[in-house]
Amino acid sequence: MNASALSWVNMHKATHPDREWAASPVPVGYTEMFQRWELFHTLRALTALAAFVLFVTVAIVARPSTR
Repeated sequence: MNASALSWVNMHKATHPDREWAASPVPVGYTEMFQRWELFHTLRALTALAAFVLFVTVAIVARPSTR
């Protein structure tokens, strides 16, 4: 859920303006906008990875004993 929230709040803001300049020259500040997108993409990926690791860890630790 956290990864989805990061995606919507931050990446939507970064990618929404590209609809306006898709057919025109690259706007001023493109580098900063791309760096911000890259940062939040990395945070989203790391959050998803952490959730997966936590899920697997809980599944392994909480499994019933077979003895």
